[in-house]
Amino acid sequence: DYRFSIIMNGSSSPRLRRLARWVERVLSFFLVIGILGLFGSVIYAVYVAVAPAPPQLTHTVRIEIDPFSHSFQDETGALVPVELRHVEAEISLPPAQRKLRVLDTALNLVKIFLGVVIIVQLRRFLRSIRLDHPFVPANAIRLRRIAWLTLLVFGWQVPSRFILASEVSHAFPHLNSNLTLGLDLGPVLLLLIILIIAEVFNLGVTMKNDQDLTV
Repeated sequence: DYRFSIIMNGSSSPRLRRLARWVERVLSFFLVIGILGLFGSVIYAVYVAVAPAPPQLTHTVRIEIDPFSHSFQDETGALVPVELRHVEAEISLPPAQRKLRVLDTALNLVKIFLGVVIIVQLRRFLRSIRLDHPFVPANAIRLRRIAWLTLLVFGWQVPSRFILASEVSHAFPHLNSNLTLGLDLGPVLLLLIILIIAEVFNLGVTMKNDQDLTV
């Protein structure tokens, strides 16, 4: 119909362009924060690697531990054992643990870098909507990249947590650290949604090209 023809001919609605502009500004803010985080993390890792960290420079890591067993009395006076499993704890690393500090920073650097790349792709996607026609092949490609990068971010958590837990166990032998690989369907669902949107955009590109050939 008429509205479909307007969309396919590239006349984006002013409301959509305003929304894309505001979201692009928000993403620009997070992009600056991410880039500053990258540079700050690199400087911190290099500094800790070459010189002992001062006591004022704290560094905490999050791991899962199995604390000691506890027990409590019920109303009859009987002792009931309690086993705490997979408790998330924060450990403040002493300055002597330079290797662990650098390792944790390097693992976080990968996540920050992937987040920055995702934000860059999102900004290009929104800029295309704001300045150009939304149904272009580049936008479908960008959405696919965002989907796989998102999966990579969540997938990176498994080896990074394993590496960190192994190093913490080596640095603190008496700490009962462990690693639980739970099944989280959220990232998978998000990946499928983004891929579906990418295919919708790809279909829109095909329909636009067919309409251009018939005009």
